[in-house]
Amino acid sequence: MDIKLPNKSMLPNGFRYPESFLKVVGLNLVNLDPWLIMNGDHVISRMEGLKERYPSRVLIPFARRLDNDDLACFELMKGEGVY
Repeated sequence: MDIKLPNKSMLPNGFRYPESFLKVVGLNLVNLDPWLIMNGDHVISRMEGLKERYPSRVLIPFARRLDNDDLACFELMKGEGVY
């Protein structure tokens, strides 16, 4: 399964994926059961929902759990931490 990340223009200004994450995606290590790295369209869709629920934060989701609705996110200006 090849993952297509969102275009830079679709992401918040100033956000860059961590190099370590890009390396994992580049190696196609995207199915980390029970987690799955999300495609660009899913990222953008989930990002919109997160904006509504957490208006004071800028969260960029990158993975979702297959067995529930949990998301793993990066947060703008928070480094490589996962939230």
